[in-house]
Amino acid sequence: MTEPNQGNGMTDSTTIVKTVKRRNRCCCSLLHVTTATLLIGCLELCYFSYEIFSTVHYFIQTGEQYLLSLSISLFGILLALIASVLLFVAIKTSTPYLLVPHLLMQAAAICILLLICLFCLFALIAGTSLDFRIVNAEDGAANDLALIMAGKSTYELIYISRAFALILSFICIFLFLFGLVQIWMLITVFRCFFHLQEKAILKTQCKAINRVRSSSKRQNCTANDAKNNNSFSLEMNSTKVIGET
Repeated sequence: MTEPNQGNGMTDSTTIVKTVKRRNRCCCSLLHVTTATLLIGCLELCYFSYEIFSTVHYFIQTGEQYLLSLSISLFGILLALIASVLLFVAIKTSTPYLLVPHLLMQAAAICILLLICLFCLFALIAGTSLDFRIVNAEDGAANDLALIMAGKSTYELIYISRAFALILSFICIFLFLFGLVQIWMLITVFRCFFHLQEKAILKTQCKAINRVRSSSKRQNCTANDAKNNNSFSLEMNSTKVIGET
């Protein structure tokens, strides 16, 4: 009766291990969540380094003309760079709470992308501007030429608005796809956070078990030493009694 129960226990443990392994993998089970998070961090480090270099170069070129905007953008990029560096430190030291700044940064980026996408959709649906023209002209060749010129400018304005609507539609599609990528990255980093949290809990449990084992070993050693001392004292007493007799 015990063998089937043992077999069921083994199958349950193997299924649990398989589910945990599947849960900790992403990209169609091709990458572990820590590996994917490291790749995300590498891409972000490259991007933020380029942004810092381009911002400093633009500041050198323009001088103090855009000092406030460039300083604010540089401060934000430095904060994002610090969050990306903390991501590597979190994975290296297995401390999940160091991923919180990166998660907040990704959530803020998703919110900003959503707002920009909604603004572009509103501009695409409602229109960017309203143009009213009131033309008052008398009969004459010069006035007819002016009306023809006004008609050409109106036609060019409509053409430009259609091109701008096409650009807005492309921007909306790009922002939507980029937002989906950001959401996937956020989910991946969240899964890495939970994986590191489980790893930290297992480490604390292993440390507690090792402490209990070491304390039990010490107690056993002290008990054995006490037994050996008692047996040694009994032997000494027996030898004394034999010597006296």
